[in-house]
Amino acid sequence: MDNDLSKKIRDLRISNNDSQESLSKKLNVSRQTISKWETGISCPDFSTVILIANLYGSDMNYFVDEQLPTDRIDNRKMESLFILDNPYFKIGMVICTLIIAPFAGPLSLLISMLYLLFSIHNRKKTWTLIFLLLVLMGV
Repeated sequence: MDNDLSKKIRDLRISNNDSQESLSKKLNVSRQTISKWETGISCPDFSTVILIANLYGSDMNYFVDEQLPTDRIDNRKMESLFILDNPYFKIGMVICTLIIAPFAGPLSLLISMLYLLFSIHNRKKTWTLIFLLLVLMGV
């Protein structure tokens, strides 16, 4: 049983000067049910946890074990999640462009130009130079 959830329900109820009896009436459950939740014997379902959060004006994140500091997410880590920003993907595109260039010149030129524009837009100097060289090779 999740003792952390039990403690959070109890702490939230007490901080709002509510009794188990009062909370049970608001949620339309027995006082014993509230007691079981707070002692960890049983656990409320998800919809009841939402009701408790709304009842006390709390955010659902209060009940989550590990809260993510959303204001501190590193932008570089977020950018690395996108495939177009992955260095291995870019290296693969350079290799594909070099292999395809002799056989499908205009197609490889178009691909290189798209990634050149993407690199310029994201201010990636190294990749901008690499794709600029590939575009110039295609011309």
